[in-house]
Amino acid sequence: MKKTVIIASLLATILFSACDQRDTIDVYETSSTPDLSNPIVQKLTNVTWYKNIGIENTTVWTTTKFKEKASSPFESMLYMMAWMGMELRRDGSSTLLFQPPLGEKSYIFCQGKWKVSTTEKNTIVVDTKTPVGYINMKLKVKDLQAKDNVSILTALIDVGDRVLMIDFYNNTSIYGDNPQKEFPGIGKSTSQDWFSTMPVSHNPLSLANYVNTSWETISYKTENKDEAEDDAQLSVRSLFVEDLLTKTPAFFYGLKLSLGKDNKAFIQVPKLMKDVLMKNWNDLYEDNYPIVNATWRINGSKIIVETNEMPHLGMGEVLFNLITDKSQAVFVPSKTPEKGIYLWRHFYYILELVKNTSKGAWFRVTSEQETHYVFMLKTPMPDTSKFVGIKDAVRQLN
Repeated sequence: MKKTVIIASLLATILFSACDQRDTIDVYETSSTPDLSNPIVQKLTNVTWYKNIGIENTTVWTTTKFKEKASSPFESMLYMMAWMGMELRRDGSSTLLFQPPLGEKSYIFCQGKWKVSTTEKNTIVVDTKTPVGYINMKLKVKDLQAKDNVSILTALIDVGDRVLMIDFYNNTSIYGDNPQKEFPGIGKSTSQDWFSTMPVSHNPLSLANYVNTSWETISYKTENKDEAEDDAQLSVRSLFVEDLLTKTPAFFYGLKLSLGKDNKAFIQVPKLMKDVLMKNWNDLYEDNYPIVNATWRINGSKIIVETNEMPHLGMGEVLFNLITDKSQAVFVPSKTPEKGIYLWRHFYYILELVKNTSKGAWFRVTSEQETHYVFMLKTPMPDTSKFVGIKDAVRQLN
């Protein structure tokens, strides 16, 4: 029995360190429960702390000696503008919540672990995933006070190459009178506990329920928002994103999956195509813009969609001209060769059903780059006769 426990612990450690290849990111470091004897630390735990979004937070210190990755110079914007909240649990696990400025109603839950510093007073060390990599940060409590039944935490955040001073609040009132309008679900579904209410079904799926059907994310087109049955369906919640700036998942652009006969599938991502091809789309409509050709199959409780036409693109490339690693991509030239695009050599999505509703279904959607919990509307199969695959479309571009 003892040997089994040791092996299981080793496997957990290996999986956590290699979490990029997992379809969910879990942290079970129960043996590293932090020291809770400090009353200040006690007040930080088992509370969701929300951060004011914006650049009004203070950069105390920074350096130009960034880490050796393309997204590093832009991480300050991530912490200042996209970092939305934080949970420190008493079992030693942590969650950092991010709301990307470019991902419409998307929340990224980055899991990690934390401990109390043994060298600095009122300081904790958080070892965690972020939307652009991994970080080991120190959070030093500068001030902790209560005002009008709201606790306010002022902390110095040291992320190695910069130090920030950030105010956190244990109440969503910082987002105004109606935070649901801008951030739907915040306060009740931006907690890590939300995921426990969305367990994946392991019952075998029926081919007849999915063939000749399409599934759209709410962000695929504007009118979809009016189809939502409740605010919770408006948001995409992500447990894992490898690097939002250099390998931006297509789900952040909004997409439509169509599952046809003979294992043929079609992925429509118009916003992504605009960024990839830099084209004026005024003369193109839903039935004739370039699509991603794919195949699909059901394997037990999973729908697996595979393709070699998914564009390899990151928001950082579009916004900041970041040079990214294209080792997993292949270049497809156009009539003007330098205007071709990069595609993933192999890309797949695994869809696992959480629960059906009257208008669609909740799914866990996974690739090697991401894990999302998302609501998708069920719609009729489109006319695919005018569809043009991305490879054929690119080859015709001047």
